[in-house]
Amino acid sequence: MGNTTFVLGALIAERPGLEREIEISRPDEAAPWRLALPALLDQRPVTAALVKYVATRYFEEAYDDAKRVGWLGVVAVVWVALARANDEGFMQWNGQLVA
Repeated sequence: MGNTTFVLGALIAERPGLEREIEISRPDEAAPWRLALPALLDQRPVTAALVKYVATRYFEEAYDDAKRVGWLGVVAVVWVALARANDEGFMQWNGQLVA
């Protein structure tokens, strides 16, 4: 896998009357991996606890895909998707600029 490129994307789906849901997908897969975001963790601004929860679940349920991207890759995709859905600046974390 030395020079293999592995693309992963995520988006947050609003579900009226239900918890929001994250969808993590790859361009070559028919159906995305989905997870309902627990209301207790789904706070604004995005919390590290929610990002860790989603990334951990993704590693548990889609290990082969997750290990190709790595922990930091999955965390970054999840964090950016949540921040964008919340209309937050994804270059900040807990009020600190991240570069």
